[in-house]
Amino acid sequence: MAGKAAKSFERHAPPPVMQPEEYRLLLEDLLSNGQAFGKTEPVAAYFAQNIELDRTDDDGNVIGTSVLEIKPAYIIMDTKYLTNEYARMLTAKDIMAQYAMSVLGLRDINHPEYKGPAIWTAKPSAFEGDYTRREGLNEYNKPSNIWDPNPAAFRLTLQFNKAATLPVEWGTYPMQAGSTLAVRSKDIPALADALQSIRDGKATAEEALYTAGSNGEPVAKFDVYGMEPGFLQDNYKPVELEEETRQVLKDFARPRANKPSPAPRPRS
Repeated sequence: MAGKAAKSFERHAPPPVMQPEEYRLLLEDLLSNGQAFGKTEPVAAYFAQNIELDRTDDDGNVIGTSVLEIKPAYIIMDTKYLTNEYARMLTAKDIMAQYAMSVLGLRDINHPEYKGPAIWTAKPSAFEGDYTRREGLNEYNKPSNIWDPNPAAFRLTLQFNKAATLPVEWGTYPMQAGSTLAVRSKDIPALADALQSIRDGKATAEEALYTAGSNGEPVAKFDVYGMEPGFLQDNYKPVELEEETRQVLKDFARPRANKPSPAPRPRS
């Protein structure tokens, strides 16, 4: 029985993490053959706030404050599913109520506070590069929570036709066959420079494409990430490259002496 379980786990376990040379070749393919896709639909977005608890005396005077820190992130809602601010407000209230139930031990803490197609989160730096907050007021006479796509923000994407485990900034990411590899437009020039430094024999793949993570382990230096199968088609549409980016990719594609990547240098 144990043998069958082990074989089943082996079949479903993600592949080993890509080796540096395989990763380098994949990034070369992305910049050489990638297609540009961008956001074309507005979304609703709400910035997650820390939870602040003020302790007061019998007269209501604040005598101490405790803060439950929340990792900075936007909670994003798809306006095609949650079409007005009232529906989005009810959804947010339900999520927080479910969270409170978990804190109180009244439900399984491993159960998600929300399950459905209309909500996801994003880091502020990534989201604010992709969207611009719409001016004006909403139906509650408050600043609008609708964000419109930034025309200058797009992804260079590459269809991924096999299962693999990709090195990413935060560790590793298992990619299914049919996933999409993506890099944001703002990261393309630096990535092209790094790959060119490897071509020119000035750096190894490890030196140019990796950095040390929080625990000292090597992680990807650039924010090249994976999208689940179907996510690109559901959330992005083809867009035109900006002239500046077209020139970067044109320069990158220009034939040059492609020296083999230097052998990794021993770590001290």
